[in-house]
Amino acid sequence: MIRIGVTSWADHPYLQLGPHPALSEYARHFPLVEIDTPYYGIPKSATIQKWTAEVPEEFRFVVKGNQAMTLQGRWQEHYPSEEMIYQVYFERFAPMLASGKIACFLLQFPAFFHCTYENVQYLLKIKHFFAEKPVAIELRHASWYAPENLKRTLAFFKKQQLHLTIVDEPHAMPGGIPFVNTVQQDDFLFYRLHGRNQAGWSSGKRAERTLYRYSTRELEQIASAIRKKSAEVRDIYVIFNNNSGKDAARNAKQLERLLGIENRGPATEQMGLF
Repeated sequence: MIRIGVTSWADHPYLQLGPHPALSEYARHFPLVEIDTPYYGIPKSATIQKWTAEVPEEFRFVVKGNQAMTLQGRWQEHYPSEEMIYQVYFERFAPMLASGKIACFLLQFPAFFHCTYENVQYLLKIKHFFAEKPVAIELRHASWYAPENLKRTLAFFKKQQLHLTIVDEPHAMPGGIPFVNTVQQDDFLFYRLHGRNQAGWSSGKRAERTLYRYSTRELEQIASAIRKKSAEVRDIYVIFNNNSGKDAARNAKQLERLLGIENRGPATEQMGLF
């Protein structure tokens, strides 16, 4: 099954949800959302339980890992041990995971996370902490994709039963991450689309990195790539993160149409009345 969504359920005027939309409103339009809140701080159990209860059975969440898990923060500032942050994180999200509504956990590593022996060992530690839980890894340094490393990177992910996020970002710039459309495991495949604003990506300004609207031709190329892999995996998840200019929801709807996915919206709610 292919599920398409965007980052966060707020601030998507294309969906006409209003200034402070509820998750349940968003869920009428998309069956998938990425929640980034845990990156900054692990939400309270009541908040996570509320999110879980607000969405229909077929809805799925991509849940971002905390910044301390991806070496962008220090667990020492809030927890007595590294193990404790994972214990708290998994305890809080246990009901959502048990409900079957977690598509995957997402660990987005920073650009300073190079392809080194030490960092490969760190990924093995991540695998240990996440055990059998679904986790997707996003790598942001080109060394993992260099010609001398790419085959070994893919083989490592396959052997360790980890999922390498398929990233779409500016391809032409030096150090850009290529769109590597490969399957490591047959349970799911995760695409994360940031846009192709090369100047914005190089500026170092966060708001400019994802300031981009995909063209129809670009979306047709992405749709083709997804179709090629749809028979190899059980589920495909696609998140649009190009929302600095409020383009994510529009592009997500376009991709749904290109893939022939039934449109969601108010009509779905009306059908439920009978």
